[in-house]
Amino acid sequence: MKPSRARTFRLDVDLDDSIDMIAKKERLSVNQVANKAFRRYVEWDKAPTNRGLVSVPSILLVKLMAGQTEEKAHDLGRWAGRELFLPNIKAGYPTLSLERVEKMLRMLGEYGGRFTFDHTIDAGKHIITLGQNMGRNWSIYYAGAMEAVFEGFLGKQFNETISDNICVIEFEM
Repeated sequence: MKPSRARTFRLDVDLDDSIDMIAKKERLSVNQVANKAFRRYVEWDKAPTNRGLVSVPSILLVKLMAGQTEEKAHDLGRWAGRELFLPNIKAGYPTLSLERVEKMLRMLGEYGGRFTFDHTIDAGKHIITLGQNMGRNWSIYYAGAMEAVFEGFLGKQFNETISDNICVIEFEM
């Protein structure tokens, strides 16, 4: 268990009622709900790595990407990897590392809500899986972004597997 510290502060009644409702619905303690909210605020909402990111409804993104060719989806992903992901991953850190990339992808997945992220290591091979429910072009987009990150800046060649809802990349360290 992580070390913790007790704090006392006042909450607006409506906010406190909402926290109670969420805690009951999700079968969590009020403390767990509060910690999740504070963590998101600190790691995502106010982090220097969140520069310029805005919320956009998934349905709009699906519609925009549906009109793209697979080649354009891949090129857009490569551009996003270079121009958006990497500057955010590098923010506040002197070097780019696999650990930093993994942390940013986890946060993008959890807080951005566009994909699920999983990283496993099997027989010395890293396997990163990005799952999403917005269609094949989004899997291709994510493959392009990962290509820019892993090949262009970490110097790692990888194999990719694409489906309608999953982008899997495999590489060796």
